[in-house]
Amino acid sequence: MAPAESGSNLWRDDLARTSIPIGHKVVSRLPGLSLCREITGYASWCDQGKRDGLDLVENMQSAGLSRQDLHRAALLLDRDGVINVDHGFVARREDFEWRPGIFRLVGIAAASNIPVVVVTNQTGIGRGYYAQSDFDALTVWMQDAFARKGTPIAKVYHCPFHPEATVAELRASHPWRKPEPGMLLAARDDLGLDLGKSVMVGDQWSDMIAAQRAGVGTAVLVGDPKTRKLLPEGVSFPDVICKPDIEAVARWYAGEVRSAGFIAT
Repeated sequence: MAPAESGSNLWRDDLARTSIPIGHKVVSRLPGLSLCREITGYASWCDQGKRDGLDLVENMQSAGLSRQDLHRAALLLDRDGVINVDHGFVARREDFEWRPGIFRLVGIAAASNIPVVVVTNQTGIGRGYYAQSDFDALTVWMQDAFARKGTPIAKVYHCPFHPEATVAELRASHPWRKPEPGMLLAARDDLGLDLGKSVMVGDQWSDMIAAQRAGVGTAVLVGDPKTRKLLPEGVSFPDVICKPDIEAVARWYAGEVRSAGFIAT
C-alpha cells in the first residue's frame, strides 16, 4: 500500500506555522527514550540479552549522528498502532497501512535535527507467525519509505521474546519486552540520548509504562485510554498526554518544538 501522505510539504507546513527554520541544525530543550545488535542499518535482538557489536561512537555514526549530538532529545515511536495501523502481527507490505499523520510527525523531528527511534515488541516472531527475515525485510522497506520523504528513522529496535512463545529460544520474560524499559535504555546507550528530554509515542499502556520506567520525559498515548488493555495489578497509571490519533500528535508535537525554544546553530 502506498504511503498515506504525498510529499514533505505536510510537515513543512507544520514547521512554518511553528517558525522553526527548516534545514538548519537546532538544539532541543524538549523533555524522553530507547534495543540490540546491528543488522543492515537497524538494531535487532541479541542472544540471552547480551548486547554486542559497536561502541557508542560507531552506533551514533551508523545512525547519522555526531559527537555533538550526545545527550540530545529523541522522538521515540512504537510501530504497530503508531506508524502503521495495527491489523495484528503485520509482517508483509500488503498488510502495512500507514497511519495518517505519521510522515508529518517524523518530518517535524527530522527538520529539527531530532533523531527518531522505533521501539517495537514483535511477538509474532516468537509465536512463529512470521520469521525474523520477514520482519527484517519489512523494516528495510519501511525505513526506505521514510528516507525517500526526507524523514529518516535513526534506528529500529525490536524484541521477539514472549513468555509463551512457541519458538523455544524466544520463550522468555525478556527485559527488552515492553513494558520493561530495556529497548529504551539500550537506545539511550547506543545513541547517547537524554531520555529525560525525549518524547515517547505509543498506543498501549505497556508503551507508557516502559517510558516511565526508562525515565522518558514525556509520554503520549494515542487513542482512547478506556479502550487500552488494563494495567497489570499493582502498576499505577503513568502520567501521560492522550491524543486521539497521530495527526493530533503531530499538531501537538509541532507546538512543543516551538515552545521548547529550539535554537538554530
